[in-house]
Amino acid sequence: MDSVITSNTVIFFDLDGTLVDTDTANFLAYKAAIFEIVNIKIEDIYEERINRTLLKKILTNTSEELISEIVLHKEKKYSEYLSYTNLINKNHSQLVKYSNTNKIYLVTNCRKGRAIQLLEYHQITNYFTDFIFREEVNLNNYINKYSLAIQKLDINKNHVLIFENEIIEINKALKIGINKNQIIKT
Repeated sequence: MDSVITSNTVIFFDLDGTLVDTDTANFLAYKAAIFEIVNIKIEDIYEERINRTLLKKILTNTSEELISEIVLHKEKKYSEYLSYTNLINKNHSQLVKYSNTNKIYLVTNCRKGRAIQLLEYHQITNYFTDFIFREEVNLNNYINKYSLAIQKLDINKNHVLIFENEIIEINKALKIGINKNQIIKT
């Protein structure tokens, strides 16, 4: 990996599942929010990360407004479950290693408040040059976070190296012309 990273390389790190394992905290916060908002107990049977799409499957025939209320309540509950999050050591090591030699940006679909909570809880805020958080276009569609970052930072996409765990996000990066050897699948 060292041969790929030069002093001109700008590094993008995703947060959830890349730098911090947040699945358990996410599940527990959703579980509490669902119970508190609609008085339904969900069991620990969901093997995938709960998100808005899965929430709609779990709570069939639930209005978009109620789903949004649950999601927002989950965000408020999240801080109670920070102790269930863990740094992903191999990626954290890379963050620390290159933080003194390269510009490093957190590029995440995570809401700003929750992302800042995680960064501060794990004491990794200072390793980043800056942060690019999720920006909603509407309730269901999100812009490409890597396209947004490249545009906001006004950088050449050929100088970017991405640390990302989600195939969907990797495909979005590839779609805007990021070469596959510029993406480290974690």
